[in-house]
Amino acid sequence: MLDNVRTFKYNKNMKHLILTGCSLAEQWKSIFDHEHYTDMLKNDYPHHPFKLQADRIVNYTMGGGGNAIALHSLLNEFLLHSDDIKNMRIVCQLTGINRRSMVIKDDNQGQGVVVKNAISDNLEKVITWGSHLDHLYGTEKILSRNISEKLQSEFDDSTIRDLTSVLCMLGSLGAEVYVFRGWEGCMPLPMWERISQQLNSHNVITHKSTYMDIAVSKSLKNPEYEWVDEFHPACFLAMHSVTYLLNEMVKEEKLKYVFEK
Repeated sequence: MLDNVRTFKYNKNMKHLILTGCSLAEQWKSIFDHEHYTDMLKNDYPHHPFKLQADRIVNYTMGGGGNAIALHSLLNEFLLHSDDIKNMRIVCQLTGINRRSMVIKDDNQGQGVVVKNAISDNLEKVITWGSHLDHLYGTEKILSRNISEKLQSEFDDSTIRDLTSVLCMLGSLGAEVYVFRGWEGCMPLPMWERISQQLNSHNVITHKSTYMDIAVSKSLKNPEYEWVDEFHPACFLAMHSVTYLLNEMVKEEKLKYVFEK
């Protein structure tokens, strides 16, 4: 993970690129990593469409991760760097709304995404039980997996509602925010339509297609593209797919997508 929260020192007017998502995002996030970007260009990887050259790149992405990771990390990003809100570019890949998460003190217990709590100044870890997996990420204290169906529905709605509110706030305050679904089944379509309308009304850019829709379409046209498994495009297909998606969404002058086949 590229998150440098342990060593980052605040400098006013920094340009921040903040990425959130689940295992799908882990496949494409390295395209934004300047440390590897030059080598990737030599190997014919696609250009990402952002002209803003970030001074700081932070990935809040994890396999099996839920939307609570984005909620917790983006809220703390705002609290820590609110003076730079207009220099923030946020790419948020929404994942399954039924993935339960909790925040624990960062004590090396389990897998998760480390976030600095802007209130307490402590390092905390957001851990998630991915609903598509057969085991827990981290502590067995995620007891919400055993709560009633009614309460679980309310929990799911609460998380995506709160994340939508934070994204709307960031967009209204001047951050560039791009939001898309990972796949069709990550939430009911009527819910996404309502969320998208709310986001758009607060200057947040969304896309009607999902990341997986685009990846599958490109894979059908180009059988040479590889997949990690039936749910995850391999790195090259992932990078082409997210580059195409973001070129469709980006506010700035679009760059020509030269890798279309």
